[in-house]
Amino acid sequence: MCRHRALAGRLGGEEFLVILPGSTLEHACLQAETMRKAIAGLEIRGSQERKLSFTVSAGVAIGSGEQIDFEGLVHDADVALYRAKSAGRNRTKAFQNMGEGPMHPTPVTRSTTRDLPASDAHTKATENG
Repeated sequence: MCRHRALAGRLGGEEFLVILPGSTLEHACLQAETMRKAIAGLEIRGSQERKLSFTVSAGVAIGSGEQIDFEGLVHDADVALYRAKSAGRNRTKAFQNMGEGPMHPTPVTRSTTRDLPASDAHTKATENG
């Protein structure tokens, strides 16, 4: 699901991080949506033929320049992630800088997120009997 230059790994708990070097915000959002839809489309059979399904909420942020503030970038993605969860989960939100100048540091009060199209199939992470 990730292109060859992408790095992916577990950040902690149930949070994963995907780094897409050289991506625009639009491309990063499209990649997040592709992953989200692919995971939502998985159907795993558990014991006694129970079906398990999963959802993903994603927060996307971008940085540019020679020196990127990694902690600030993760913070911005986290802000967008929690807004995605607050908006109903199983969706992608992008962090957007509302001020002039570089993306970081950007106070949370100056941030905004935008909704991305959600798939028609919104499933909840539940075990179906």
